[in-house]
Amino acid sequence: MIVEGSKGRSVEAWLIVKAAFFAALLPGMIAAGIPIWLGGGFERWPAVGTAQAAALVPIVIGWIIIAWPVVEFTRHGRATIAPIDAPKVLVMQGLYRYMRNPMYVGAVLANLGWALFFESRSVLIYALSVWLLHFAFVVLYEEPTLRRMFGQQYADYCARVRRWGIA
Repeated sequence: MIVEGSKGRSVEAWLIVKAAFFAALLPGMIAAGIPIWLGGGFERWPAVGTAQAAALVPIVIGWIIIAWPVVEFTRHGRATIAPIDAPKVLVMQGLYRYMRNPMYVGAVLANLGWALFFESRSVLIYALSVWLLHFAFVVLYEEPTLRRMFGQQYADYCARVRRWGIA
């Protein structure tokens, strides 16, 4: 929904600014800032080798998987990924047709890439911890909240679409 007129453009621009801010803050820190810091930061950036070249694949794919839902939340949900500015409609477009939690999948994939990039056990442990925390958050908070908010529509969606897009 695009609102016409100058006020509509300012509302649209503000939504894009908020979406970019929360994307940088939430997945930006989880799937880039923290793993880079754990890997040694820019001052201990590894020389480009086979591991670093291979790591670019999961990092880039992970970030594409993260970015796509950010756009879907903004376009279709008219909100951001932040719980304080969550969509009031159930977003089922884009990657949400194939998995219920694409941003979490993308974050874990990117973090596994960073573990390979830095050849770091601590970043690998972090990536696995992020997955466990996402899993707990989804099962204990997000899914029950969405069931309360969207009722049968969410139940039908869950019956059609897997939590992580895989078995």
